[in-house]
Amino acid sequence: MVVLMVMLGSFAVPALADVTRSDIRAVEGFAAEAAATLRAAEAELAAAERRLARIEESLDSVGERLGSQEVEITAGRSEARERIARMYMSAGGSERVGLLGVQRIADIPAHTAYLAALAEQDREFVNGLASSRDDLVRLQGLIEESMGEQHGVITGLAEVVEDRRADLLLAQGDVAAAEAQWQRQEEDRRAREEAERLRLQQEEERRQAEEQRRQEEEELRQQEALAALQAAAAAASAAGWTPGAGVEPWRPLVEKYFPERLVEEALRVMSCESLGNPLAINRYSAASGLFQHLPYYWPSRAENAGWPGADIFDPEANIAVSAWLVKMTEEVEGRESWGHWSCKP
Repeated sequence: MVVLMVMLGSFAVPALADVTRSDIRAVEGFAAEAAATLRAAEAELAAAERRLARIEESLDSVGERLGSQEVEITAGRSEARERIARMYMSAGGSERVGLLGVQRIADIPAHTAYLAALAEQDREFVNGLASSRDDLVRLQGLIEESMGEQHGVITGLAEVVEDRRADLLLAQGDVAAAEAQWQRQEEDRRAREEAERLRLQQEEERRQAEEQRRQEEEELRQQEALAALQAAAAAASAAGWTPGAGVEPWRPLVEKYFPERLVEEALRVMSCESLGNPLAINRYSAASGLFQHLPYYWPSRAENAGWPGADIFDPEANIAVSAWLVKMTEEVEGRESWGHWSCKP
């Protein structure tokens, strides 16, 4: 008989680390192995208990046979004594019967030999029964010894079963712990995904809002630009300018803001820059108006020239700011009058 002694491996749920599906399968494998080992230990224990039951049955059977043997021995002895007594009394109860019931002296030796032979047979029969009883006693001792050993085996197997049951409980605890950590991870992952989804949604909403704002600003800028162009066109029309009229319609404003010595130069520069078109826009640099100011510099120049908020396409503002810039170039920067323009007079 082999006593089952299997040491199971152990698996610890990683601390402060993510549990993977492989980890779950590993602890489930350990739990399945523990369950199988427990079932094998329980089967071994049950088989040992069945063997013990058979030994106990054998012991009971030997005990019954010993009891029957004792009865037979007692009965045999009693029967032998009775038979000898009957032989002595077989001659009857007459006073004339001689020794051992023999009427003739000559018959005494033969009768005595017969009784001796009969007594020997009884002794052999009783001794045989006694020998058989002794064999049964020895067998009973062997069975009791075997039963004691079997009790020891069962005790050991019961301890193995308890150990395997403890292993199974530990493995099941590992499975539960791994699954619980997996669930926590999944909840954390879903929470992170939801937070990321909300963040992206909010970013998209902000982007759309910003795009909407830019579109609205662009529409407003275009509307303002259109209004400015319309206003500039109205001003040009009021000044008597028409497409192809050149720079002469602007002479009165040039004379108003430029010194007399620079009037003709200013008109030549204006003609080079815009051909006298107050709505002219350079498609490369976006320079605009009669003197083609860059939109980037226009707001500060207009404010410093005393025309804060003026539109770049306003003919009078464009001329006035240009006259101021020429003056600043001469007096402050000490450069040639038309240093800020590509066109020269």
